[in-house]
This record gives sequence, structure tokens and C-alpha cells, in this order.
Amino acid sequence: NHSRPDVSFQVCVTSTGIKDATVKDFHDCNQVIERLKRKHVCIKHHSLGNLKNLKFILFSDASHKNLYNGASQGGYVVFIKSDDSQFATPLIWCSKKLKRIVRSTLFAETYALLEAIDSCIFLRRMTSQLLNIEDIKIECYVDSQTLCDSIVSNKLNEDKRLRHEIECLKETVFTKAGGTN
Repeated sequence: NHSRPDVSFQVCVTSTGIKDATVKDFHDCNQVIERLKRKHVCIKHHSLGNLKNLKFILFSDASHKNLYNGASQGGYVVFIKSDDSQFATPLIWCSKKLKRIVRSTLFAETYALLEAIDSCIFLRRMTSQLLNIEDIKIECYVDSQTLCDSIVSNKLNEDKRLRHEIECLKETVFTKAGGTN
């Protein structure tokens, strides 16, 4: 959960299958370790500019049944940016096994976005209190057109659990996060 962003996917895949690891898994793990040793990575933080014009930019993604035993993985990264600056600064990132077994890619994408929005709303509350700023926007981006369509549609999904999650997402996006992108 708190690894370098450039290897967080590989760390998640490796850690979920460690109890049933094969020689190939140990080889893959050693390749990640060699990559970490070889490649120096730094995250640059730029001046945010006018703090009254801050916004959070959230990107989330998920994969369905890509981990051991058919588990799914979700991840997100949240940036903070001022309208005055051309730069955005990463604040938090995560790539981990989803806590639920999901039945579809749409469910995985929905669940990952919900977790990402929860983290982003927490960051927004902290930032608002620290800087005494109200109405910090949150922009959400996903690569699933089906999820975007489900959020804006009035049509009910056939999967009742997924229907509930999408309704929670609609409520969160349109009330707390302030819109969709």
C-alpha cells in the first residue's frame, strides 16, 4: 500500500500469491527487487500557486480476476493542483487487492473508484481544515466508459450488489465530489 508508485502493481500481485508461490513467482519477485535497486525514482513537488484555487485530481483503475485465486485488483492516484499552476503534485497512491470478490470488470472499476473517492474526500477535509479553504473540487477520471455511462444513467443494473454500489457512487459524485468528468 505504501510502496513506490512505479512498482505498486507488481508488489500487489506478488504479495497476494506469496503463500502459494512457485519458482517463477520468486524469479518475478527478484526482478522487481533488481529494478528497485537499479532505478532511482523521485517524486517532484512543485509550488501549488494560489491556494484558494486548489483541486484534487483522481485517477482510478481496476482489473477483474487478475490476481491469484481469481481476486481483483484496484488502484488509484490522487494529485493536488492549483488552477494557477501547470503542475500537479501526487499526494497518495494505492494498488491493492479489492476487499470483495467481484463478478465483473464494471464492479471492480466501481469498487476501486469508491475507495479512491473515500480517500480523496478524507484528503479534502484535512486540506480544508489546514488551509481554511472551502469548496475544493474533486475531478475523477476512469478508463471505463461503462462505469461513466452507469453513473449518469437512470437505468438499473441487473446485479443488485452492483446497483447499490453505483447508487452510492452517484450520490457521492453528485453531492460530495461536485460533479463528474
